[in-house]
Amino acid sequence: MISMCLRHAVEIERRRAPKDWTEALKGVPEECRDECRNYLRGIAARILVVRGFRNGNSSSLDRR
Repeated sequence: MISMCLRHAVEIERRRAPKDWTEALKGVPEECRDECRNYLRGIAARILVVRGFRNGNSSSLDRR
């Protein structure tokens, strides 16, 4: 079940812009939404860290 749910999450990550992830989650089966949401939140956090490093702001790691 988890692998099926993560498949939805990876599909959203690859095909949608992060700003559209919330809307894309509405098309995911109800039993998979929490797992997908958790996965995408983790990816979003990583994106923020990478952007912080690219902008020379190492304090982006302190946002947790």
